[in-house]
Amino acid sequence: MPIASCHYCQASIVDYSSVVDVRGEMFCCRNCLVASHARGTRPVTPPDLPACARCSCGIFETDALVERQAKRFCCYNCAATAIRGSRLVAA
Repeated sequence: MPIASCHYCQASIVDYSSVVDVRGEMFCCRNCLVASHARGTRPVTPPDLPACARCSCGIFETDALVERQAKRFCCYNCAATAIRGSRLVAA
């Protein structure tokens, strides 16, 4: 059985504490939810706002911010996906 993934960046959902579910679409964090509304347009990220090292979304909500290996990620799900480098499958 595959693990759920973010509707915006396809990160594997391994931590549900930051997950946002909107009309049946699951996002790994609110940062990806905001970024999904800007898809197809110019990025919403102001120049002084950090961006996720994996999915490049602007980190508006710093509560979910994770720093690993000197990189900033929008949430733990993106950090885990970037570090593992492969898609997870439930046992």
